[in-house]
Amino acid sequence: MSYTIKLYGNNVTGKYTGYTIDNIPNGKGSFYSKGNAIFVEQQKGLESIIEGNWVNGYINGYGTKTWGDGKKYVGNFVNNKIEGQGTFLLYINNRDISRCRNTEEGDYRDKRY
Repeated sequence: MSYTIKLYGNNVTGKYTGYTIDNIPNGKGSFYSKGNAIFVEQQKGLESIIEGNWVNGYINGYGTKTWGDGKKYVGNFVNNKIEGQGTFLLYINNRDISRCRNTEEGDYRDKRY
């Protein structure tokens, strides 16, 4: 279904697939967005995917965010924001190159480790 979420103060419209209650994401699900101008890769028309547990339209708890340019975050989310324990990984052509000093791991707060 088409759905709009708020990411870092901006409305992002995309496609949500997963469990809902009254057409609001609740439970395990995925949100796909493409072409929104919030992130550089979306300006280029690349797809971004957020997967995990949704509560009243917000991703909360453990999940993943995959950017179209090969970056991936695995860890905690609070109200659609990356927050808490997690790891950023970099993939190129589906190869994990995170061991080449492209991994940031730790406690993420206010957009920084």
